[in-house]
Amino acid sequence: MIQKRFLLATFVCFAALALTFADKNPARFSAEGLHVDSPEGLCVYKEPDFSSEQICTLLHGEYVVIEETGSDVSLGGLTAPWIKILLNGYRPDVKKCGWVFGGALDTECPLTQEEAFDAAQKNGWLAARFFPTDGANYFDAEAGWWQKESDCFESVLRAVECDNLTQKPNAITLRDCLVLEEEQMSTHSPGLIVLPAGKKLTVRSICGYGIKDKILYPIYNVEFSKTFYDQEHGTSYEIGGNFGKVRGTDITGINSISFASDGKGGQLGIIYQSAIEYDGLYKYNQFTDSIEKIESAFKKMQNWNSGRDGWIPQEKIIAATYMDSFGKCRELTPCFTEPYKRISLRYPLNMKTPVPFAEMSYDVKGLYSETAYVPIIVNESGCEFGSPNFDLDESYDSYKSVKWHYFAKDGLRVYWYLTDSDGTVTCDETECFLQDEEDPACFYLEESYTVPGEPKGKSQSLKKGQFANPIKKIKLYSEPNLQAKEINTVMYATLLQVVQVGKKAKIDGLSANWVKVRAVNKETFADGSDFNCEGWVFGGYLD
Repeated sequence: MIQKRFLLATFVCFAALALTFADKNPARFSAEGLHVDSPEGLCVYKEPDFSSEQICTLLHGEYVVIEETGSDVSLGGLTAPWIKILLNGYRPDVKKCGWVFGGALDTECPLTQEEAFDAAQKNGWLAARFFPTDGANYFDAEAGWWQKESDCFESVLRAVECDNLTQKPNAITLRDCLVLEEEQMSTHSPGLIVLPAGKKLTVRSICGYGIKDKILYPIYNVEFSKTFYDQEHGTSYEIGGNFGKVRGTDITGINSISFASDGKGGQLGIIYQSAIEYDGLYKYNQFTDSIEKIESAFKKMQNWNSGRDGWIPQEKIIAATYMDSFGKCRELTPCFTEPYKRISLRYPLNMKTPVPFAEMSYDVKGLYSETAYVPIIVNESGCEFGSPNFDLDESYDSYKSVKWHYFAKDGLRVYWYLTDSDGTVTCDETECFLQDEEDPACFYLEESYTVPGEPKGKSQSLKKGQFANPIKKIKLYSEPNLQAKEINTVMYATLLQVVQVGKKAKIDGLSANWVKVRAVNKETFADGSDFNCEGWVFGGYLD
């Protein structure tokens, strides 16, 4: 780093300075200024003299625009020129400038991703031209360059899809993340700010690409609102119309979020992101010199992902965030090897001690599909996926398989009917996974509770306000009798709440009340239509 600082002493004019920096790093966003490389901060003087008035102190890692180069000066055994900079935080037409010691400036940002995040979060804003480059490789669409030519598609194992967000531009932040806010005429130059997880924004276009941790992702131009807190009145308010850039690994489509009621008027949520796993990206190494060619490579991957080219790669969840009912977000690290690509959050309020579950599913088109549940463990130290992984719903085309599940007061029930290719029944039973009373996120198979055949239901009396799960697919009626109009078919494990208790009836040997119910969360009927109405069901088939 010291050697880079000494190079500044050889620059005799701003033109030579800029040219040297441009040759050193051809990316446009690294050639227009310098970064402060001084952990203690860097004093800005009114004149190129250490005894002149001090205007302010720049932050470590802050980006500054160069106006001119002055005479050399020595400080602490280091000789470098005075550098006149354009101060950020002022209107561009004012052009308030100051002088700094050039030995504390560098062509590269000294901050890691984490350090830049901490600085932007602590100070509310960090002057920058682009995102920190440690561990990442960025493509600048205007310049047509990858920063590191040797690190292009050969090392990529996954790619975050971009079509969904450009066609359906409503997005949400997956985690607390950096956004490169555009220059505002009345406020400041471009700089890094932090947007919280769960923040909604609108995608305008793709302006570049990045590669990090072997993941290729778009960089988006976005519009968003910022939250301001009024200390005097103790209120917060939103101001929209802000524009900036965000990395594709930090946001996901608005459809990739699932909510569940906490039973107390609040909501729990899970946000997730999936990517295409693809081991053939090296074939597209020639698509690296323009944004159009990179997008062409993406489309080829999407074609393969749809199976149109005869091969179906895996689309897999690579990141997830859990949001509690107070809006606090905790990152979840996917710990499963299966190519799950969708998550729905379940919070079974009909259990004695409800715990959140991630309902994950995937399908290989025309061949196989699977749904599984993983409990989510939430505590003071963090949030993680628990175990076991319940394989709940499966279907195979090669032989008959029927599998479904529902939550009960004491745990989870799973029914499985399976035949081999000859039609011989190999499994026809309902298993019981009991919830551990001391560790509610832990479930164990209780063999003595396993019963042959489908769930049978039970005679019971339900109360208004009670939560329940259908034990199988059941009919929803317009009135409390079997002769009434059938509204639709309710899926097993749909969380229902009793809104009215009707007359008692005896059906299939079970004695129970008809109950009017509603779906607690956003649900669909068996035919895929929205479950957005109330109706009557027989209470003997609820648990």
